Amino acid sequence: MRAVQNLGVLALALGLANPALAETGMGSRLLQGFEAADRDNDGRVTRAEVAAQAEARFAAADSDGDGRVAEHELAAAIEERLRASVEDRAAALAARMLRRGDDNDDGALDPAELSAARGFSSARWFDLADADDDGAVTRAELSELQEDLAERRDRRWRRRD
Repeated sequence: MRAVQNLGVLALALGLANPALAETGMGSRLLQGFEAADRDNDGRVTRAEVAAQAEARFAAADSDGDGRVAEHELAAAIEERLRASVEDRAAALAARMLRRGDDNDDGALDPAELSAARGFSSARWFDLADADDDGAVTRAELSELQEDLAERRDRRWRRRD
């Protein structure tokens, strides 16, 4: 348990603790955090470097310089981290989709290529949600699909443990 807590502290100090991390790019995020913390570029991160990284992140969040981080400062710091994370993830996803779907190598995706690059067409999602096959999706059906997908995701994560 202590190792898990220490890993959490290390991740927070390196600036890795954000919801996006769980979804994609954890390996590259860990390496980015490592590179940022390795101030002397010796290929190792010491406790002192982790502490310095944590202090720098705190100072950046403490916008009024009073030595404390108020709720509005914390919210702004989290918002900035999430914005940067989303921008990075969006760029990576777009590049991956283009590589996967640009069949004619024109540097853009037409509707068919986009559907293929996404892996699922809008029609396929509609069919999944339309549980009673009446040609319409209700809020209840959409909620049921959402619950189904969450259960599948949870089962996948449990199998990884």
